[in-house]
Amino acid sequence: MTANGAGSTNKRDAIDGESARIQSLIADVDRLCTDQRWGDVVELRDTCRLAVARGHQWWPAAAWAEYRIALDGPGELAASVLQSNLSRYTLGPFGEVAASTHSWEELAPYLDQSPASSVFAYECVALGDDLRADERFLSLPAIFDVPGSLQPWEPDYGPVRYHLDRVEHLAPILPTPVVSTGNNGGQSVTNTNGPVESVEDPHTGDALLALVSPWSQSLNWTVASAAFDGSVGDALASGALNAIRGGASREALNRAHRAPDETARVAQVSSADALRYLAWLAASGGPVGRRRGLASARSALWWVMLQLSGLADDLHGAPVATAPASFFSALTAAVGSFTWFTWSEPTPWSDPTPLSDPTAAPVLVDSSADAHADTRADGPSTQRGWSVHVAVESPTEQMCWLLSVDPLRTPT
Repeated sequence: MTANGAGSTNKRDAIDGESARIQSLIADVDRLCTDQRWGDVVELRDTCRLAVARGHQWWPAAAWAEYRIALDGPGELAASVLQSNLSRYTLGPFGEVAASTHSWEELAPYLDQSPASSVFAYECVALGDDLRADERFLSLPAIFDVPGSLQPWEPDYGPVRYHLDRVEHLAPILPTPVVSTGNNGGQSVTNTNGPVESVEDPHTGDALLALVSPWSQSLNWTVASAAFDGSVGDALASGALNAIRGGASREALNRAHRAPDETARVAQVSSADALRYLAWLAASGGPVGRRRGLASARSALWWVMLQLSGLADDLHGAPVATAPASFFSALTAAVGSFTWFTWSEPTPWSDPTPLSDPTAAPVLVDSSADAHADTRADGPSTQRGWSVHVAVESPTEQMCWLLSVDPLRTPT
């Protein structure tokens, strides 16, 4: 017993000693960065990496050193860490970290031909740079099928600000759907046309889900996307999305439509706010995950717009950047014709496992405004704030699409 107790104590002491050493190394990194001794930062990073190869758990210090280099280091050093596999242990991809504090010109002379260099370039484009005619950009691998400049229909994606302990990337404040016709644009909607019909549109549905699936799937949340003939109001008031999400029968859909006391609520959202909100969702890591970055989010948003507009097939597999000017004009016109909404569903939901305040009522509406309260990274401070209810109507197609993401709930 004594021997076993002594062994356990020694092991605990060794772990505590290793932890203290890592904290000391991280403090050394911060001190050297403050003093702008970047060569010493690199040397300390290399020492930590070598220690990892020998069995020490010093990778947090190595990752922290590279994060600080990407964030604050001179252009040549920042470019040198873009490919680091330690990026996954930090707040976000080093391409976005570097682009948040460095210009394209600061890093461009030092970029190699790697995908990581391309990520940095596309992050710069998402933040407003026009690189379409830059030979250095054109020589990089085209890892995202998007043009090298922002188009007229695209929102202002930024700014993104990385700090030592958090990321700032605020979502636009969307109006709250209420049973009202006040200044917030909320209004109740009822269906007088009978149950709506769902439409088979798997490509657009998959594109919408791709905006949130990397983080929503890992949380096992309730996620759904569906297309319907008719308006958003008709689809919501008939309970159509609830039926599809829950795998309900047509009889259940009809019963939901016939319920006289159920009222769907919608609020119209400007195109700029809606698109920026979708990009914010795609760039984030959800309530607990690591950021994916704006370059990835912009690519995902482009794919959604190409599917909604029906123009994806017009490319015939060719890269977007090679499309003629008429294609971009048609896409801009199509996106401009869409009408966007945030919504709440008419069917009540119960939340068997409250995620934050156990006394709070189930949340039935989008609460993206809580995004400004985050203290961890780039999203709401509670999981309830990540409920997503977004819808879009196309006047030319006379149909609508809905995207719903919620903490796991069961219909009552």
